[in-house]
Amino acid sequence: MTTSLGTTVPDARPPGSHAAQVPYDFDHIVIGSGFGGSVSALRLSEKGYTVGVMEMGRRWKPEDFPKSNWDARRYFWRPGLRMFGFFNLRLFRHVVVMCGNAVGGGSIAYASALLEPSLEVWDQGSWAGLQDWKRVMPAHYATAERMLGVADNTLLGEADRRLEKLARLAGVADSYYPGRSGTFFPPPGERGGKTYPDPYFGGEGPERSTCIGCGGCLVGCRHNAKNSLDKNYLYLAERRGAQVFAETRVVDVRPLNGMPDGSDGYEVHTECSTALFDKRRRIFRCRAVVFAASSLGTVELLLRLKEAGSLPRLSDDLGKRIRTNAESLLGLRFPGRGPSMSPGIAGGAAIYLDRHTHVGVVRYAEGMDGTSLLMTVMRGATSGWRRIPAWLWRMLRHPVQALRAHNPIGFARQTMLFVVMQNKEGHIDLRLRRPWYWPFGKQLSTEGAPIPAHIPEANAFIERAAKALGGVPMSLLTETLFNIPTTAHCMGGCAMAQTAEHGVMDARNRVFGYQNMLICDGSMLSANLGVNPSLTIAAMTELAMSHIPAKSSPNPVHDTSRSDMPMPKTSNASHRLLNQPLTLPNGTVLRNRLAKAAMSETLGTYDNRPTPSLVRLYERWGASGLGLIVTGNMMIDRRALGEPGNVAVEDESDLTVLRQWAKAATAQGAAIWAQLNHPGKQSTKGLNAFNLAPSAVPFREDMAALFETPREATGSEIHDIIERFGRSAAIVKKAGFGGVQIHGAHGYLVNQFLSAHHNRRDDEWGGTPEKRRRFLMAVYAEIRRQVGPEFPIGIKLNSADFQRGGFTEEESLATIRALAGAGIDLIEISGGTYEAPAMSGGLQEQAKASTAAREAYFLDFAEKVRAAVQVPLMVTGGFRTAAGMEAALRTGALDVVGLARLLAIDPDAPAALLEGRDSLQRVRPINTGLKAVDRMGIMEVLWYTRQLGRIAKGGDPQPRESGLSAFLKSALISGWGTFRTRRLRARG
Repeated sequence: MTTSLGTTVPDARPPGSHAAQVPYDFDHIVIGSGFGGSVSALRLSEKGYTVGVMEMGRRWKPEDFPKSNWDARRYFWRPGLRMFGFFNLRLFRHVVVMCGNAVGGGSIAYASALLEPSLEVWDQGSWAGLQDWKRVMPAHYATAERMLGVADNTLLGEADRRLEKLARLAGVADSYYPGRSGTFFPPPGERGGKTYPDPYFGGEGPERSTCIGCGGCLVGCRHNAKNSLDKNYLYLAERRGAQVFAETRVVDVRPLNGMPDGSDGYEVHTECSTALFDKRRRIFRCRAVVFAASSLGTVELLLRLKEAGSLPRLSDDLGKRIRTNAESLLGLRFPGRGPSMSPGIAGGAAIYLDRHTHVGVVRYAEGMDGTSLLMTVMRGATSGWRRIPAWLWRMLRHPVQALRAHNPIGFARQTMLFVVMQNKEGHIDLRLRRPWYWPFGKQLSTEGAPIPAHIPEANAFIERAAKALGGVPMSLLTETLFNIPTTAHCMGGCAMAQTAEHGVMDARNRVFGYQNMLICDGSMLSANLGVNPSLTIAAMTELAMSHIPAKSSPNPVHDTSRSDMPMPKTSNASHRLLNQPLTLPNGTVLRNRLAKAAMSETLGTYDNRPTPSLVRLYERWGASGLGLIVTGNMMIDRRALGEPGNVAVEDESDLTVLRQWAKAATAQGAAIWAQLNHPGKQSTKGLNAFNLAPSAVPFREDMAALFETPREATGSEIHDIIERFGRSAAIVKKAGFGGVQIHGAHGYLVNQFLSAHHNRRDDEWGGTPEKRRRFLMAVYAEIRRQVGPEFPIGIKLNSADFQRGGFTEEESLATIRALAGAGIDLIEISGGTYEAPAMSGGLQEQAKASTAAREAYFLDFAEKVRAAVQVPLMVTGGFRTAAGMEAALRTGALDVVGLARLLAIDPDAPAALLEGRDSLQRVRPINTGLKAVDRMGIMEVLWYTRQLGRIAKGGDPQPRESGLSAFLKSALISGWGTFRTRRLRARG
């Protein structure tokens, strides 16, 4: 946590602590200080918000800039190599990207060209039609120009005059213009270099000096004449209280308090960007976050956060349609002692070769010859594999000219550089990939069709210019050798669009899937502009900031959801969705939305009867505040047990204890439902005389030691099982249970019938998805027949089995439609089997990251169900915090939050959760260290079952119990239980 002075103090707040207990460090954190970040910082500060700006680069003063780009340590940004400059080059398979890293972003290292694109760009790309850009943008361009001090270039040098001549020769003289620049030019008739009080902001800005036209803008202005952002937007933001944290890299951004949409704010993790060892890591908390780290920086950061699960809701469109302005850097070198090309401003005059192709003059100050190492003799009007032979042939034909052209001494003085940009459509994608040469982590890489490095119009223009003016045409070495273009204007990757399917944010820069999150940098640009994008980024950020209300307004925190709904209040229990009652389709009312899901209890006798231990266990849960309690699986057939200690309900012989059980659970107002189950093949070896399944499909090899190959059930056996489900339901209803749940998940018999992997029959019970679900529908119909229409029936159903050839999402959705049509009262969504244990988080590395980070493992699937059919839904698995549960309910994708493992280590957790407090216990992975054992979902089941046994005896769970110890003891107890059960069965 940081103090108001920006210093760091130890952050002792535990994960998941509620925002109300800890003040925010800032209202808004802006990541990056370029054209989007600096504009955001000022406008937010003006609206009364506290603002923190995280900038990876250094803060520069005019006297600190390098005197030449030969000073690599002070010019290049490569902290790992101990280079702490501001200019960065990043090489990808499709493109080389030039970018700036400094307080003030790219404005420190750019040529100061500030131009509006042609109007046709607003009709291209994904932002076309989102609003009337041509009407809206002029006012914001005007504001940005005023703030950046944009003016016509008045310091024309030899290079500018030569470009004017070339424009006439090319027949485009009318398109020539001197350039528009963010530079403090001297008044007419006055030499540059004179210092003035603030000339732009009525004395509120810094004093400035007029430009001397040295041409050194690209290596940092040492004369205080360049209108970089630290002289305007950012300077004024800091005067209004914004704090800039230089040399600070953001490494993580995650929603606070488990709120998956960020409605409670964000936690921003940073580290020192220039340190090798002492990273000085910090955690800042804020209400809202603005990503403004440049197109490349923001896209890479967001891709990493999405993959890591910190921001899983980010659109899958992230990183797509990266644009380069169809850019090329060319040159004309005039060896010898002719007129110098250096005088003027770096980004000088420009022309249009046609309506798509913009050509601007660029220069370096004399002595800044380092760029020569990137240039070579132009290869001619060739592309593809012929470019290298053509390049070599050109140098062989004119060896002296080639040697003089490659001589670095005098390069800046002798060379006219041309930046060529087009507004034609063309793009690549950015993705994180693990390269073959670096298996230790993923790196940013490019995908897609190659971007042309050869722009025919531009190359032809330079060839003609060389003949007309007597120079040597040159191009970048990377374009010639590798056929890779270079750009200083990487754009896109977070496209604006109408929906998350087609973009990352909307027309107000609001990120889809999150509240209080915006993106304001080059990544928002959704078309090739054909000119330097800096002014457009500033103007569009002005537009985005105009939509944010002042802090003094009734709803100050800007909600970035599509509906502009105010932030929900969760401090009062009556306002929390978790505390609200739920009416089921049959009229049954659950007092709140918190449910205990079924767990394996194995607290029955050796002959599978209920015990007083179950009464004590459920009395504890019943007093915890739960709205619904679902029992561990009750078996419908004593001959078909899943594990020793299962309770079997075949007749009314245990009605007395069953009634005690139900009464203990419901005494404080909770409802209790009995989960009815048949294990099918998923029964430990030796427990049953035989195991039935839809088909005789064995378990995989590593599980064969625990589970034997089943026998295929006959038609009469199937009908008997269906009837037993109905009979058991009628018995528990008579005992006072308030409902039943069919166990149709986790690899048990109902799930086996639904799965094409387990069910390979070709009769009425298998062969097609419709026939495979016939067994389930028959079970439901039989239960309904025996309990009547007023008694609630639910089901625990897999979203998918996560097995090759298993029950799929599409089949699950079809099954849910059928159940809803039949009148099911509540569907609990789960997933996986003991062979693929997604129900305990065992597959979350493979599952969608968005699901894991939103706490509920199966929330994504619940959203699909909700879109397809209206039926009450319960989601179990992965919930950790009260805020996360509240946020999940707020999505509307579910109606009931299911808890299981947490209640085994903290049986009183519901009381705290319903008050908005989190449990002090955390569900953790349970491992034995034995890989063969840890791969099986049964391992965690055994550990948590031991904790339930302790509660049932009147004691407390032991959350720190060793996984290996629990496994060995459970294996011993299970073995003994299996022996006793088989012996009692044999005697009976």
